[in-house]
Amino acid sequence: MSYGSAPLFFVDEDKFDSTNWIAWSRNINIAVQLKGTTGYLDEIIKNPSISKLPALPPLSPKALTSITTTKTNWESLTPILNEWNVQNAWVIALLIYNTKNPVGLGINMDGSAANAWKSYKERYEEASDMACQYAEHELQSMTFSENDDFLTFIANMRVK
Repeated sequence: MSYGSAPLFFVDEDKFDSTNWIAWSRNINIAVQLKGTTGYLDEIIKNPSISKLPALPPLSPKALTSITTTKTNWESLTPILNEWNVQNAWVIALLIYNTKNPVGLGINMDGSAANAWKSYKERYEEASDMACQYAEHELQSMTFSENDDFLTFIANMRVK
């Protein structure tokens, strides 16, 4: 387990800009799958908050030295609190570092990665579905005529 590995940085043209939800969200999903952190987006991996644990009786200094903490894998569905904090922050960083203007796009950067992901989806997933339908209509409407430059026509098709 490597806490020092930085999230992937997409090239600028692949960063989220509100118009590329489908491709960008696919890339994000691949990145979290590679790292084993998908559960932070869909909130399967819950915050193991200390406040949820019952109070323990005080331990002697000897007992404190014998307590060991076993680190879990990134893929674990039950990380300890400090692991959850680091891994959750890694996923938030992946989202934010690969968004061109997260504040301007209204992305919730407070709290969990699941909250941030939810704000992306609420704002852009449905709009992107409509944009995809529009782009498909535009693509199907394209026609090539004798006077058109073929390479320009192909470039326009790729854009659409």
